[in-house]
Order: sequence, then structure tokens, then C-alpha cells
Amino acid sequence: MPISFEGFTLDIERRELSRGPQLISIGPQVFDLLVYLVENHHRVVTKDELLDTIWGGRIVSLSTLASHINAVRRAVADSGEEQRLIRTIARKGFRFVGEVRERKPPAEHPELHLTFSGARQNLTFAPDNRPSIAVMPFHNMSDDPGQEYFADGVVEDITTGLSKFRNLLVIARNSSFQYKGKVVDVRQVGHELGVRYLLQGSIRRDRDRVRISAQLIDAETGAHLWAEKYDKDCLDMLGLQDEVTASVVSAIQPELLFGEGRRAARKSPANLDALDCCIRGIWHFHQPSAEAKQQAEHWLRRSIELDGGLARAHVWLARLLFARCWHGSSSDTDRDLAESQWLAERALSLDDRDPECYYNLSVLALMRRRHQRALRTAKRAIDLNENFAHAHFALGETRIFMGDFAEGLEPIARCIRLSPNDPLAPIFFSVLALGKYHLGDYDEAVWCSEEALRRGRGYVALRTLAATLGQLERSEEAVAVVGEMERFKPLDAKSHWSLTCPYARHSDEANFVEGLRKAGCEIPPP
Repeated sequence: MPISFEGFTLDIERRELSRGPQLISIGPQVFDLLVYLVENHHRVVTKDELLDTIWGGRIVSLSTLASHINAVRRAVADSGEEQRLIRTIARKGFRFVGEVRERKPPAEHPELHLTFSGARQNLTFAPDNRPSIAVMPFHNMSDDPGQEYFADGVVEDITTGLSKFRNLLVIARNSSFQYKGKVVDVRQVGHELGVRYLLQGSIRRDRDRVRISAQLIDAETGAHLWAEKYDKDCLDMLGLQDEVTASVVSAIQPELLFGEGRRAARKSPANLDALDCCIRGIWHFHQPSAEAKQQAEHWLRRSIELDGGLARAHVWLARLLFARCWHGSSSDTDRDLAESQWLAERALSLDDRDPECYYNLSVLALMRRRHQRALRTAKRAIDLNENFAHAHFALGETRIFMGDFAEGLEPIARCIRLSPNDPLAPIFFSVLALGKYHLGDYDEAVWCSEEALRRGRGYVALRTLAATLGQLERSEEAVAVVGEMERFKPLDAKSHWSLTCPYARHSDEANFVEGLRKAGCEIPPP
């Protein structure tokens, strides 16, 4: 949504700064700096935060930052002496002090091409290879017609939530609501709106309960891909609406991912473009076998070869490489981490509004025990998309390794609520178990570790379970778990320990080591 201040208009999507009809020339990093200051006008933004956010953690001098601040001021007709819009706060940072107003744009529609043949007009959609979805009006199944507003509000919020995922093409509410109250054929609607998927649903209110049903449909085949029901108390209607919206949005994202993976898998390799290769790579990434991971790397590298400007391929190849290190299966940890860091920074330079870029940078920063940077980039990812489950996990994991155990549990629990069937759920529960361990809640730590192992066996979950059993003096069980750990032993145990136990405080690390030694587990020195 465009933002206006002091006669200027800042269009973030178009990446344009204008004053009246005049476009103002502005460099990309200067533009990003202005956007960040304007979006955070309610507070002081520190120099470290700007360096980390705008330059993605790269080493940049304060003089470079100062020259960019001056360039921002020149672009908006301000100066260091006047500081009418951008004020320097001594020893703290900068604050945008202009009056900011959001300007509501006209309703968004997919880009259209119009072609004419005589008196006949044909309407066709411009090609867009992204997965596309329309959220259809939900049926109000209540006896009370007054609940129609609630149904429409849920649909509008879900549409907005989905639109934050930059890899989705989401049809605007105004278009999908043309079908409100009509009996529709999903294939026809999909064709008319130019989308691959439709989300349909219904809402019924009965006294103090609300039941919301939602289903995801393949618009090409009419097949139902996913369905869920939400049965809630309706004492807090706005809170309920937010909860349902977050649940539906986060549940749909993985289903779309796997749906797109299946679509790409059906194509001949000779017919795959860069995005198809990327999606096929992501699909293989989520399969458990080592062979699938090799296939994922092949297709993601092929995607980058075909289109070096596709940020998404860089994001997922970076993730595959640091995941390989995290799981202890890398034959050259230093090489894989260095390439992963380069890919993550390259992805950010290609699309600095993608929360997945910041998530990657957060994980990599934590692996290197750069805790403050990990914290900032995780928060930035959440700022960009509050429904992005992995960003909440990164925030919680960072807090746990910083020693803020209780504060770390809530973001991870939110991550699990947002994406309960996530392929990475074993990791979520493993880190949740570690937080419980450090709080001395050993019974809960055992349960979380066992839940992680139920969803997918792995060394890290077994390690936390062993330490917990050691502290509980359940020696016989601990010995069995330590024996099981041998099956998943990392190639480089010392390096793996450093990456997966990046504690900020030595005392916390020593506490975990104590539990492992009580379990009879030999670990490398930190």
C-alpha cells in the first residue's frame, strides 16, 4: 500500500518515490533505507539495526551508513542541519518524524492482456508461473443473517494473510466476491480467475460456539487437497477470527507447496523452466531420503543456472546446505556453510522483502553464535509476515540459546500452532524439548523429545532425550537412547556440536553436557 508524507508518495511494491507527478531517482539501498525508516516511524531505529537489515549482515562502515542517510535526506528535500523529516538521535540512531499516511490503492487484479478480433473482445491472463489461489466467499450457515459480516471478515483476512507470501499469486477479494451467493463450478471459476487453487468454506454460529470449515480445491481437476474444521468458543469474536485466519493461512502454504511439487514432477525434465526446477527441488528437499536430498540440490542448482535472478531458488539451496550441516551429513561443513551464507545474502539482494531470506540469515547467524543478529533477522522475518511459522521458530530457538528459556518457548509453540504438520516438526519439538530441559521441566522435555522422534528420528532429538533421562537418573532407558544415537552419529561430531548447540552462556552449555554425561554419552569438547 503506498505511503504518503509531506507531499511525497512512497510506493513500496513498485519501488518508486515520487513528489506529485515527478518520479525521484533513488538508489536501491537508499530506497530500502527510506522504507525502513518510514515503516518504523513510531520509534528510534539503531545504527546496528540499519546495518543488519539493509546490508544483510555484511560488514559496512559507519561512514557508508552516514552517506546513505544523507542521500535519503536529499531525496526527500531534507538536510542534516534541518532534520525536518529524518532526525538523528545522539548515540542511539535515527527516527523518521514526518506525518505518515497510508493511501489505499485501487483493488488489485491479476495483470490482463486484451486482444481484439473484429467486434469480439477476448480476455486472457498474462502468464504467471507462481501457484495461484482465490479465496471464495464463505457460506454463512447460521440462522442469523447478521453473521454474514463475520464470514466476509474471515475471507478478507485470509486473503490478506495469503498475499503476504510473495511466492503466491492471490486474487483480490473484489474479484472472488463476484461469485458470492452463486452456485459455481470450481473448474469454471478457476478458468475465469486464472488460478490453480480455490479455498472454499462455511461458517456456522450456534449460541456461544462457532464452527468454521475450510477446504482447498485443485481448480483444474476439482480434487479436494485439504480440509479442516475449527470449532471454537465465540466469546472473543475478533480473537477467534485472527486465530482461524492464522491457522488456515499457515495450513494452506504447505499444501500448495506439495501440490506444486506434484505438478512439477509430472513434467518432462526437458520442459522444466527455472521455477519448475525450483519447485521440484523444494519438493525433494522435504523427502526424508539422502537420495531425495541429492535430487533437491540438483534441481535447485539447475534452477539458478536457468535464472540467476530467482531469489526463491537461492533461498532453498541455502537452506538445503545449512540443513545438511545441522543434520551432521555434510562432508565439508566449512564449504557448505560458506556457500549457504553467500546464497542467503544473494537472495536478500534479489528480494529484500521476502521473510524467508531473513529466516535463513537468522539460522546462519545462530550457527555462528552471532545471537543479536539472529534475533534481529528473525524479528524482521516476522515483521514481514506474521504467519510465517519458521520465523517464529527461529526467534524461539535464538532466545533459548541466549538463555531466555521461558521466552523462547512461546514463539516455538506458536510455530507449531501455525504449522502443526510441517515437515520440520521434528526439529521444532526437539528445540522445544531443549527449552523444557533447561527450565528443569524434565517430564515435559521427555514428552517433547518423544514427540519429535515420533514424527521423524534424528540425532538432535535423541541427544536431548538422553540428557533428560540422565538428569532423571533413568539409566537403563538412557543407555538405550545413547545406543540409538550411534545410528545417526554426525560425520564431524565436534563441528556438529558447535552448530547445533550455539549457547551464548557457558553455564547453560555445561548444564546440557552434565545431563549427557549422566546418560553415559561421550561428547566432543565444546
